[in-house]
Amino acid sequence: MCGRCSWKKLAFVMAAVLLLVTGCMVPAMASEVPEEWGLPITTYEYDFSKDTFNTDLGHAGVESDFETDWSCEFPMGFGGAIGSEEDRGNFFASMTFFGLKYNQVMETAYRFALDMKYDRGPYGGFAVRCGVPVKLTVGTPWTINYYELDRYQENGGANADTGIGPSGIYVFPTAENQIRIAIKTIETDGSYLAEEQFNIDMGYDVAGRFIRYTVLDTGSELSVYAGSDLVVRIAFSDAGTYDVFAEDKDEEYYKTAVLYNADGTEIGSVDGNARIAVKSGIALMQRGDVPGGISYDNILIETYEPEQTPPEEETPDLPDDPVPSVPTDPEPNTPTGESGMLVFAVGVILLAALALHSRARLAMRQKGRAEEEQNT
Repeated sequence: MCGRCSWKKLAFVMAAVLLLVTGCMVPAMASEVPEEWGLPITTYEYDFSKDTFNTDLGHAGVESDFETDWSCEFPMGFGGAIGSEEDRGNFFASMTFFGLKYNQVMETAYRFALDMKYDRGPYGGFAVRCGVPVKLTVGTPWTINYYELDRYQENGGANADTGIGPSGIYVFPTAENQIRIAIKTIETDGSYLAEEQFNIDMGYDVAGRFIRYTVLDTGSELSVYAGSDLVVRIAFSDAGTYDVFAEDKDEEYYKTAVLYNADGTEIGSVDGNARIAVKSGIALMQRGDVPGGISYDNILIETYEPEQTPPEEETPDLPDDPVPSVPTDPEPNTPTGESGMLVFAVGVILLAALALHSRARLAMRQKGRAEEEQNT
């Protein structure tokens, strides 16, 4: 074996090992579940592929497996059409009123994701951390479900914004390049039910096309992604009850929320009057007739029980005159994580180099002996 060939093989081995190491070090996409969450406890998926194209889930007599896991309201008697595109297949599409509420509430960490296309309607999209519907106690006693207007400003409210739904965090495109985050609130005027709105400029077009939205909710904060781009991170706290609406009963809500943008900068807060349900409901909705409508596809809901980090042990106080201990050799540091992978890779490369070098020297000695025998 010639020296050149041995070094070619050595270079190949080194390249392969380095590719393996760097592959192990590539971080997951930002919208993926953190590694410490482990595997999902439960998984729900729905893509409308088994529904019949050009039917409407709002029509009486139309059956769908979707309604097994979702409570569906179609006040117009229609509004749940099954559309289709060549590259996508079937999907849910609507241009009018509807409300869809997932039947399970999230009491642990979870991931909620779906493809959503919305053409800049004022009230629609999806919501997380929503609680039970409530009935207004001011003016007309409307029941405020997930697509119903809270009528805050209609009843003289002046301290917040009007929106839809009884509670929760609502997400939808509100302009070509903006995504609105609306957090429901309790107020002291109007209908007592309102919201705080935060418009996030994404820097690219988010309206009128399918985008994969993902919510990662740890139980004390959640992050909303559009594709792999972080839209907002919301930390919530101060759980408690409200005595404004009878339907709430003992339903608990986080009352304080702080919002951060993708750079980690605080961009707003709701202080002491937020209605972010402790038991997180998930809902899809649209209010009114919207040109272009709203569409959903590829719904995913996973629940997790992340590993709990054990509390740090407190260092006991030493006595005033500690007894000297016999010195011992310190244990060698055990590499972990990426440093461990690097040490492993270096070891493999060195072993490969030594093996190839030994084989090359042996081949050279054998060649030398053969030449000596020919000359004698």
